[in-house]
Amino acid sequence: MLFGNKNLPNNDELVTLSFKLLKSDKKLLVFAFLSILINAFVIIILFHYENRLMSFKMLKAESFFKFMPYFIIYGITATFINTFFNTAIIACLKKNLNNEKSRLADGFTIAFKRFDKILEWTLFTVTLGALLRIFRSIQTKWLFDTASDVVWELISYFIVPIFVYENVGIFKAIKRASDIFGRKWSDEVEGSITFGIYAIFFLGGCLIILMFADSLGNQNIFFISLLGIGFSMIMLIIILSSVNSIFNTVLYLYAKNDEKILTLLEY
Repeated sequence: MLFGNKNLPNNDELVTLSFKLLKSDKKLLVFAFLSILINAFVIIILFHYENRLMSFKMLKAESFFKFMPYFIIYGITATFINTFFNTAIIACLKKNLNNEKSRLADGFTIAFKRFDKILEWTLFTVTLGALLRIFRSIQTKWLFDTASDVVWELISYFIVPIFVYENVGIFKAIKRASDIFGRKWSDEVEGSITFGIYAIFFLGGCLIILMFADSLGNQNIFFISLLGIGFSMIMLIIILSSVNSIFNTVLYLYAKNDEKILTLLEY
């Protein structure tokens, strides 16, 4: 037991607090929206150049590795963009928790100040991911690979909060994140499962709506339903992405016995 207190908050309370913090400062959604928008723009650009390659008839078995740079570029770009905007979200959240009024500019300012660490983390995690894939290709212990991937993913969730709050290098951040994960892994896993359940219920509801719209036999209604669901799915991604960043920060502060988080959890 982390605090030696029998009345510790459960995971539901941590998730609920995360949603409350997002509700109290909805502008945090802007960072998640920009992250998705820029990622989509990068994908469009890469597809454009990929189509140019195909038009020059370069898509042959022996030229498969010609496309590898595109995957590497997207991996680096997507990781950097996501980490950059997660840093901005957590920077604003930090000010909010300190009872200071945050602005979008505050998030961008801190993110740019951590630019070197974000870039180092991006290159490190993309390189590590590539090495793990190479290792996986030459051995067949699938269960071990899956478990190690999950553990690494969960550990990496704490990296950005550590960058914002402690401003340390990536290796010290990984050590700190591993220590927190070792103590609070169950809460982090439960939180990830909770967000996954929300997404599953939402997708199930969308499927029911589409089936009902299709059963009416009216193409206009089906098309409008499809547009509405598409918009709702984008909003869901934005909300869950934002609240997940907040949840990881709340869990990080909770593991550190942060008084502000403990006080908020009492209400």
